[in-house]
Amino acid sequence: MKIGNRDIGIRQLFKLLVHFLPSKKKEMYADKIGITSFVCHRDVCLLALNLTSFFYHLGKQLPVFVIDDGTLTPRDYRFLRRLFFIEIQSMKKTKREILKRIKDYPHYREYWLNDKTDMHKHKLDAVILSPFDKFIYLDADIIFFNKPKEIIKWIDHDQGWHFITDFNQTFKAIEIYRNTETYYFRKLLFRNLKINKEPYFNSAFMCFPNKAVIDFKTIDKVLKIFNELGFKFNYFAEETIFSILFQKVKYSSLNPNQYLNSPHVINKSQRVMHHYPLENKQLLYSDGIREMLNHFFYRKKL
Repeated sequence: MKIGNRDIGIRQLFKLLVHFLPSKKKEMYADKIGITSFVCHRDVCLLALNLTSFFYHLGKQLPVFVIDDGTLTPRDYRFLRRLFFIEIQSMKKTKREILKRIKDYPHYREYWLNDKTDMHKHKLDAVILSPFDKFIYLDADIIFFNKPKEIIKWIDHDQGWHFITDFNQTFKAIEIYRNTETYYFRKLLFRNLKINKEPYFNSAFMCFPNKAVIDFKTIDKVLKIFNELGFKFNYFAEETIFSILFQKVKYSSLNPNQYLNSPHVINKSQRVMHHYPLENKQLLYSDGIREMLNHFFYRKKL
């Protein structure tokens, strides 16, 4: 596509169109229920579309707490504050607060301070430091397509349950093939910890009725194993920690054909949420552009 005399790729077009999203207009639904996330400069536009599409289909706006990985620019701050009721916490403040809380957990402290461990470890920070009594953690690379009825019910009626998204049966088989090492490591870890469940888990979208899931002793115990085996450097280390923490609370998986974690869409009319991990970003850009145009940048009333 060309704009003037310049060729523009799909990613650049996506980032351009995101700046047409409307400013916050609605009052917040509640100040004790909110959204938490962790974001880098590269994903600011993804997070903007994610939250805009979520609040549009939710029919209400929630406050947002985001941890800056240290790469956000002043322009990023202004852009996000124009769109949402948002608190953006610096990595400097995050480091200070987290290290206070984990000072008695040497394996967690070593994992957190190691510059070579994956940046997704800060998803744990976003959950631990969330200022809300009840909250949803979400990754930036998500788009909502329809009303999330299950989430609305969860927000309005506190049942004490945690929710996560899952993989459909087809994609579970693909995930085992693509991430064989991680799958079998988790399987052996679950057996070692006497957890009698399949180790499928995705931490892109998680609903927390409280912070009961956070158990520093368990995190430190698991990280002791990670540190000894070198798994602490694995891309999925943080997600594996969450998979173990969730075994201590009541949780349920959302319908994987409505809340998607794969590029395979069985029925587009049923799709409520779509998470686009890793190499699926081109699909996110094309779907995102289509949704912004179809909803007139989320100005059109449902």
